[in-house]
Amino acid sequence: MDDWNELDAADVGQLFVEKMLDEIDSLRTELYEIQHAIRIEQTLQAKRNKLFGETMLLSVLLLRYIKDENESDLAAAETKLKQLIKESEVFETQCSMSAEVWRELVEACGKMADTRVLKNLSKPSKNAD
Repeated sequence: MDDWNELDAADVGQLFVEKMLDEIDSLRTELYEIQHAIRIEQTLQAKRNKLFGETMLLSVLLLRYIKDENESDLAAAETKLKQLIKESEVFETQCSMSAEVWRELVEACGKMADTRVLKNLSKPSKNAD
């Protein structure tokens, strides 16, 4: 406490400014971390939206084929499915889907598409109960 008594107003002011600058640096770092987390979440959401859109297009193509028995719709659906399977490697850590969903997709694809990535996703998680 004696040290404070020996400090003059200029010293106290200098200590206060240093403390505030440290606080500003701390807040700046925290802000950058928050901005980074927001960018990651926005990227993930954009990828989820794209996956959802592609899945909807696949559904439309399959429904058209069922309704009209148009072979070009079935071919387009197969192409879209193969594209989604290739993209699933990117989405594996970004989509919360159970191993059962991936297994069913592998079974449904049969030999129509390369499902090696999906087979890895269909293995039960080590953390599963």
